[in-house]
Amino acid sequence: MNLGVIKSRRARVLALAVASTLAVTQAQAQEPPKRTELIDIVIVTAQKKEENLIDVPIAVSAFNAEALQRKQIDQATDLQLNIPNVSYTKTNFTGSNFQIRGIGVSSVGGSSDSGVETHFNSVPIKSPRLFETEYFDIERVEVLRGPQGTLYGRNATGGAVNVLPKRPQIGDFGGDFEVGAGNYGEIKGKGALNVPMGEIMSLRLAGLYYQRDGYTDNIFTGNDIDGRDQWAARAGFRIKPSDDTDINLTVNHYKEDSSRMRAGKQLCHRDPTGAYGCLPDRLAFEAGNLRGTLGGTLGELLPIVAGAGAVALIAPGTDMNAGAVVPDDYRKVSAEFDPTYEADETIATLEFFHDFGSLTLTSVTGYQETTLVSRADYNWVAGTRNYDGGGMPILFGGSIPLSQIDLNDLSGSLGGNTIGRFTASTGYDQSDQKADQWSQEFRIASEFDGPLNFQLGVFYFEADDDTNYSIATTELDYAAGFLGSQPPIYNNATPLAGLKSTAVFGELYWDMTESWRWTAGLRYTKDDKEIRDRQLLLSVDIGEPLPPFREDETTFEEFTGRFGFDWKPGWFDDSTIYAFYSRGYKAGGFNPPLDRTNPAFTGTPEVYEPEFVDSFEIGSKNLFANGRVQANFGAFYYDYQGLQVSKIVARTSVNENVDATIYGFEGEFVFQPVEDLQFDLNVSYLNTSINDFSSINPRDPSNGDPNFTVVKDVSTAANYVIPTALIPTARGAGCLLPAQLGGPFGLGALVPACAPFFQDGVAQDLDGNQLPYSPEWSAKIGLQYSFNFGNGMSLTPRVDYYWRDDFYARIFNRPIDQIESWDVLNAQIDLSSADDSWYVRAYVNNAMDDDNITGMYVTDASSGLFTNVFALEPMTYGLAVGFRF
Repeated sequence: MNLGVIKSRRARVLALAVASTLAVTQAQAQEPPKRTELIDIVIVTAQKKEENLIDVPIAVSAFNAEALQRKQIDQATDLQLNIPNVSYTKTNFTGSNFQIRGIGVSSVGGSSDSGVETHFNSVPIKSPRLFETEYFDIERVEVLRGPQGTLYGRNATGGAVNVLPKRPQIGDFGGDFEVGAGNYGEIKGKGALNVPMGEIMSLRLAGLYYQRDGYTDNIFTGNDIDGRDQWAARAGFRIKPSDDTDINLTVNHYKEDSSRMRAGKQLCHRDPTGAYGCLPDRLAFEAGNLRGTLGGTLGELLPIVAGAGAVALIAPGTDMNAGAVVPDDYRKVSAEFDPTYEADETIATLEFFHDFGSLTLTSVTGYQETTLVSRADYNWVAGTRNYDGGGMPILFGGSIPLSQIDLNDLSGSLGGNTIGRFTASTGYDQSDQKADQWSQEFRIASEFDGPLNFQLGVFYFEADDDTNYSIATTELDYAAGFLGSQPPIYNNATPLAGLKSTAVFGELYWDMTESWRWTAGLRYTKDDKEIRDRQLLLSVDIGEPLPPFREDETTFEEFTGRFGFDWKPGWFDDSTIYAFYSRGYKAGGFNPPLDRTNPAFTGTPEVYEPEFVDSFEIGSKNLFANGRVQANFGAFYYDYQGLQVSKIVARTSVNENVDATIYGFEGEFVFQPVEDLQFDLNVSYLNTSINDFSSINPRDPSNGDPNFTVVKDVSTAANYVIPTALIPTARGAGCLLPAQLGGPFGLGALVPACAPFFQDGVAQDLDGNQLPYSPEWSAKIGLQYSFNFGNGMSLTPRVDYYWRDDFYARIFNRPIDQIESWDVLNAQIDLSSADDSWYVRAYVNNAMDDDNITGMYVTDASSGLFTNVFALEPMTYGLAVGFRF
């Protein structure tokens, strides 16, 4: 089915490829038949019309079904090992960050957007679960690099990912299925069946089942965690009443109930005094000092908070967690709670195409709904943190109840809703999400005989997202009981983050000559956002109504587009040279709820600004040596204004806007010197630099300046600084500070006399710092060779090696933020029948079994400044058998 305009000059390479294939076939007519490996001819829809990849004047990497299997691309995390300047990591709040050229998910909040749009069947998905399941029955995965200012438009400042499932084939009965098993008790099955229903209709059914044991050992519970138990099913229905009309309905459902770890290993260099919880100099396999957390400060200083009769839960000066067990292994933890992860997602798309001859009409309707409940241990430390304050038995009868996180009942232990009683510090957190969306796009594209053609479209998108993040700890329950305050559960809730986005867009194509085409595109986008949320923790007295929600709305609107040319110079077998300017835009949003009485948020706006990028890119795609060499090059320069970045301050994500400069180049090569041997190579360079910006580092608010001393506000557990020289004056003014610097806590908000001496912190100059997750250099090389036997069978071993440079996880670029370079080696061997009706495949991934860190998350001072790290999967291996019919 022709999805749009395909110019005759664009089809030349297809004819050339067919002719080359016929010539090879004729030359080998007298030889025994054998399987050959040809450089893939991939048809993509990067410009929302079918084109050969080499003709598309955009930096795009595409993988058809054969390439996905050959390169072991089973899920989104594998794409980063095969595409220049792409990185991927899980993030702390059940999400992920797919980043292209330094741009991805850098803001946090219910109304935040990603800079890389994810699409299923060309439908943008705002809250995708596509990164959590494996690919199955996929026609193609396309990754567009660089801002897509016109056709994909909304928010695609970094690029776009388009996952395209296989459509039903009219008149063909057939299918395929694969079963496999591997280490960690892995069992996997996937398959598809295409069933014709007369001459104009067809049905396609596909499914995936995946189960394995956990990669991580919880030595406290004795269970393996981070396992998988998931399945997905897809149904496609196609009606093609004529060659001019094509209608496709696709419904995809995914469900998971597993022990997936939402957060990775927790690291900390313990602060023995407690002001920090975790020191800002390095990471270690140690437990943070509980005295650095909000629960710890309230537990230790409760007599001061609650007045006469209150007894400290934690003995003053106790070095909490000093003896806690933290295994010196990324694949081992010690935690009271095993994680739970329940998620499901349904996506439905309806595509309608009609060819009027010189015009083609396309309609794409999309709907998605998803739910998630994920629970995990909060501090990942178990069993050695018994209380010794002496007050617990009097008030709580020997143990402390721990609240059940229930979004329909936030009373927790105060209302008798608990998960148990504990004699040691215990806590867990929970992420909940309910989201739905629907969208509609209409496009009309011309295919005139003259030099001018166009695409015009309109787009509407509507989404609602209910996201909640909650924390329950025994210390908070203890404080709630003494203070008579509710709720005892920390809840940062977004019962509604609404979005309505409308757009009108178009591109004009002018064939100045047979080989030279100009393109001009323009898009108008209007994003209406609304928020209804609140942050709750010990907010009101028992029996009083909870504080009202914040309710607000805002609008962003912008023109974006692109302009440039592509030229077919007639070099080699085929080649395309292009140069484009693109303007990209991503809407701003609402910062999560802020406590305006907290001086940490002085000057922090309710709404953070949109971001913009001016991109200049040149590239060349070439095919030569009779189709045996493919060489694609690209270079780019970005002028970024208002890039959205976030940090956690006082239990709230604060989003800031920074300017940045980004430039680099990319090369993708395929070389096939003989029929059965193939090399592929990717090389990329990325330079990112923050411009004229400073910010307070939550890990070290003093910025290492000895002229300032870090002190803790016991009412919020936030860290502030006070000029060291003013400490005697502050004491004399009645501001209580530690008797020994770095010793017991300084008291802040509870002592009004301290206010004149406190400062938020000393801002760090970030000019010239790298953007997070942006390694300067990365490279990948793949090699395969097919041994063809006399009976027509073939044996194809393949190896893939990937390496990336050091990079930083935060904009502060401190040594503690640096993630060392790492590499990955994957290998497989495939035995195929003469007619490709069956195959047997043995594989190994991460053959060196390295703990490759992909990302980090740093919490705020009220949680002790611990660091969660996220890593690639350990070494896995297995055997799969597949059949095609």
